[in-house]
Amino acid sequence: MSVNLFVAGTGSNVGKSYVTALIIKKLKELGCECGYFKATMSENGKDRAEIKEFSGITQDEATMCPYVYKTNHLPYIAGRQENNPVSLDVVKEAFAKAGDTCDYLTMEGSSGICCPIGEDLMLEDIVMTLKLPSVVVADSGIGCINSVVLTVSYMIMRDMPVKGIILNNFEKGNEDCEENAKMCEMLTGVPVIATVGKGDKDLVIDEDTLLMLYE
Repeated sequence: MSVNLFVAGTGSNVGKSYVTALIIKKLKELGCECGYFKATMSENGKDRAEIKEFSGITQDEATMCPYVYKTNHLPYIAGRQENNPVSLDVVKEAFAKAGDTCDYLTMEGSSGICCPIGEDLMLEDIVMTLKLPSVVVADSGIGCINSVVLTVSYMIMRDMPVKGIILNNFEKGNEDCEENAKMCEMLTGVPVIATVGKGDKDLVIDEDTLLMLYE
């Protein structure tokens, strides 16, 4: 049985898949047996092959995601259009099976935390049902503070433990990026545990800090 982590985003296109792959790659370099999971994917699940190649894992793609849709719509719309709506029980079973194949399982979210997954199912319902601790990924540019504070505050209000923040597209030495990181920590009480620059191939994070994210 694995220990697990959820990677939440402050929205779409903030780098969740990229940061998730970096996390898994780092774990693999530390000698951990690790895997990837996502409840739903669009565009025939093309991200699975990219994540496997980047992170270096050999996981069977069939165990990475129980719901793979052809179109690039929100999950509940794709599920309705393709007559394959998301079932929480199916996601739970698939997550458990993925966890049986590794020691560290990292689940990536869809869009932001307030994302409808099914007609009566939100992303947060899955996270809370699976009892996952989380890290929040945000773009470090304009709007960073607002999106991070709103996301973290909402998750904490919903009793979803947030263990850290990772800022993507971060420019070290850039005053705006550096101040955004400080303000995010101050306003949320959650530490910025890592920053990721454009094109980074490695996640710079203390080994103990990374491993302690997982429960």
